[in-house]
Amino acid sequence: MTLPGFSALINAWWFLLLIPLVIFYFLKLRRPRVEIPSLALWRQVITDQRVNSPFQKFRRNLLLLLQILLLCALVIGAMQPYLYSNARHVQNLPVMIDTSASMASLDAPGGRSRLAEAKEKTGRLIDDLLPDQQICLISVNSSARRLTDFTNNKRLLRETLARLEPSHVPSRLVDGFRLTQALSRGNSIESAILMSDGNVPQDIEFELPFKLNFQKLKPGGANVGIVDFNARRSRAGWEVFARIEGAPGTKVQAEYELRQNGQVIKSELISIEGPRINSEKAAVEGEGDKKADQPTGERLMFKISTDTAAMLELRLKPDGLDRKSVV
Repeated sequence: MTLPGFSALINAWWFLLLIPLVIFYFLKLRRPRVEIPSLALWRQVITDQRVNSPFQKFRRNLLLLLQILLLCALVIGAMQPYLYSNARHVQNLPVMIDTSASMASLDAPGGRSRLAEAKEKTGRLIDDLLPDQQICLISVNSSARRLTDFTNNKRLLRETLARLEPSHVPSRLVDGFRLTQALSRGNSIESAILMSDGNVPQDIEFELPFKLNFQKLKPGGANVGIVDFNARRSRAGWEVFARIEGAPGTKVQAEYELRQNGQVIKSELISIEGPRINSEKAAVEGEGDKKADQPTGERLMFKISTDTAAMLELRLKPDGLDRKSVV
């Protein structure tokens, strides 16, 4: 059921303009005084008086009716009419997009990234958006962030989607679920979409009040990165610690470069092997989930002898399709 409403009822006062408009047509004509040769013309005078009497003049006055209709249309337009709709008929669809570091991996040399594939799929959802559907875009990496409210504005959704970029942090999909759960308290959400190349965590401590549509993206191959980099003051200068990790199942060769003030002071080729993967039966829509051991990665330590301030930079150049990692 729909009910009418108005956004600006105060503009209804403009209907009072109808009063002076009608009064203007109540004014009688001013006739000049003339001498007539016969009384037979008095019949025409009586007819004119009857025509000029109130309300008789409105019978065939098309101009007055058009002016009244025009004024009513302008006033109603200024009142901004709308129809109340039942909010239960609106389909709110949250779309969680993984923007962690792994989404930057490529599917082939010179190919597209996992995030580009997720953006393409989301773009098709936006193009097929129905009038009674609304989408909320959510970015998920080390935390979850709502990018838009629930809206059917395709232009806004496309512009927001185009600005998505991968971040150099790990993914915490649980934070995306928590944010979507919080949105469901004030909005009717029947299902939510998750686009990621990872796996849905099994240790969720809360119940999802909606159906999760997990659209898993194929992994883009080997993926390694620098996950930790810090320095500690020592007597001889600085002790620099770094940790490089690979995704589960990853085994690649990579070269790192340690630079001081832009100059390479140490480089070495190392082998990085991610934790092994144990396949288990998943509980999400029949998809095969994978659990991995805790990653250990490669731990590096450097000693920098300097008494002045210096800019340190560690670069990782893996073989294969992964992007270069710089911290």
